[in-house]
Amino acid sequence: MNADTLPILGQPFEGLPLTFVRSIEEYEGPILSELSDDSGTPYLEKAVDCSRDQKIFRSLVVVSSPHAIEEYLAGRMSMLDLLTLPNESKGILVDTKFRTGERTGEVVRSARVDISTLPSGYLPDPTAMYDETLDPKWR
Repeated sequence: MNADTLPILGQPFEGLPLTFVRSIEEYEGPILSELSDDSGTPYLEKAVDCSRDQKIFRSLVVVSSPHAIEEYLAGRMSMLDLLTLPNESKGILVDTKFRTGERTGEVVRSARVDISTLPSGYLPDPTAMYDETLDPKWR
């Protein structure tokens, strides 16, 4: 969407302590990444929007399952289903501000959301499947 400012969506949320596990798909930056919490529960982070003037990047974080991730990587589940089925269409929008030259940023807002209420541009096409050419391990 690349708006000058990002719309305020969802109910404010303090966030979760999540750890980066791996990039699943990327192209000039992350598209889909796997994260985990302290108990090892997998989460997925999907890049959905950015605000060029403020250098704020928005991502959708959803709880997932090892089985769902495996099904996606095997081409048996669409990205849309991966992001919505394991979590009953609930997620967290995270806005992160990056400074020039830095690889990590500061979370400036996070909010619980019902995925079905998000702008259509935030979600992948229902036919979007795993794209091996975007997997960093194959580049």
